[in-house]
Parts: sequence; structure tokens; C-alpha cells
Amino acid sequence: MLALRGRVAGFGLIEVLVALTIVAINAVGWTATLQVVFVLVRRIGELSSVVDPAAVASVACGLGCLVPRAAASGVGRAATCVSRRRRLRRELGVSLIELLIALAVGAMVLGGLATSIAVTGRAARGATQAADAATVRAALPALLREVVEATGRGMPDACGLDASAGASRLVVRRALGDGSVVVDEVFAGLDGGGRPALYLRRVPHARQPWVEDVTAFVVERVDLAPGTALDEARVERVVVGVSHHSLDAPLVVEIGLPHRPCLVALP
Repeated sequence: MLALRGRVAGFGLIEVLVALTIVAINAVGWTATLQVVFVLVRRIGELSSVVDPAAVASVACGLGCLVPRAAASGVGRAATCVSRRRRLRRELGVSLIELLIALAVGAMVLGGLATSIAVTGRAARGATQAADAATVRAALPALLREVVEATGRGMPDACGLDASAGASRLVVRRALGDGSVVVDEVFAGLDGGGRPALYLRRVPHARQPWVEDVTAFVVERVDLAPGTALDEARVERVVVGVSHHSLDAPLVVEIGLPHRPCLVALP
């Protein structure tokens, strides 16, 4: 079986690198978040060992200042509440507003990180698809020509092509270096898992996936050699169309037949 691009456990190399990058970014983000949480927990633990009853009273006083109906009236009382709030702020190290601002900044950073990961993922998928399309356009015609151009080679009558316009298969016959004759069949189909592929079958053996992700194969045209009679039907060129999941349109491949094989129905 021949695959057009290398894979690691079913994934392309670019996909694996992008996944590792995303995992590294997530690890850094979660590490920073955990560090912040540990610092807050440690700070709270330190405060729990030093806060005295006066600090607790200052908290109650601060709540009384925030809710005037629960606080006593008087300028002195208000000044005392402000003084105790400031003392509480020094003990805690941060104010409520500062904590809210820190949380908002953290949320914006995480949101920007998530957006960057999504954009990077889309860009990586686009690059992978473009690379796949370029590989298919370059490699698939070469693979087809390597097999089909040899049709009729070494045959006494030079016959050995079974093809007709609109057919979904192409069968060729040729002689190998040792004189043995082989018959190859090219067609598209689904494997046992339902994945499309282009198959190269050596008749009468079982089919083998040749190129992955090929969704359709059709013979577009069969051109006869100039000056040949209809009863001889010598073929000069065959044109096939191949659809691949990475291509927006079917790939049209023209294959010249230097041995000018004649058309014949093969098994």
C-alpha cells in the first residue's frame, strides 16, 4: 500500500506539531493560574494566623460604613471606619477592587489565548490541506502514468487495454521483464472502515489500497491513434478524472500510451 503523505498514528506531521504547541501553551497557562491560586491560598493562610479581634471588628466596621443604616452616625465613627479599612487593606495586601481588576485582566488574557489557539488551529488546518493538495497534484499523475503507460508492453499483439468513456475502472495488461504477463485493475472504493481510497488490484488477487482519500475515479476519454482502423482500435491516449478530499475539483490526468495498445475486454 502506498500513501501520499506520512502519518503518525493517523495524524499528519503538521497536525501533531500544532497539537504539541497547543498543549504547551495550555500547560503554561494552567501553570500560571495555579501559581496565582497557590499565592492567594498561602496569603490567606498567613492572614488567618495574624488577624486579631481588632481586625475582625474592623471588617464589621467596614461593612457598617458600606451600609449606612447599620452603622452609627458621627464624623468620628466614620473616620474610625476609614482608618480600620485602610488597616485591613494593609493586612490583606490587596483591595477588593484590585482583586476584581486582576480577575478581569486574567479573563482577558485567557480569552486572547483561546482566540490565538483557535486561529492557529485554523491556519494549521489550512496549511495541511494546501500541502495535501500539492502532494496529490504532483504524485497522483506520476503514479497513474507509471502503471498505465506500460499497457501493451512486451505483448505480441500489443493489446491489453480495457477502458471506455464513463467507466469507473481501468484495466491494463503488460509483460514483465521475465516474460510473465500481468493484469492490473485501477478503481476507487471504500475500505473496511468506510474510508475512500484508490485501489490497484493485481488480477486475480485481492484489492489493495493504493492512494488514500480518493473519492472517485472515472475514465473521461479514450483517444484512438490517427490513421488506425476501427477494427484495430489502437489507443494513443486515455484521460482519467480523480477526485480527492483535499482537491476542490477533480484532477484530470492525460496518460499517453507509447505502445499503442488495442482495446480488449479483460477479466
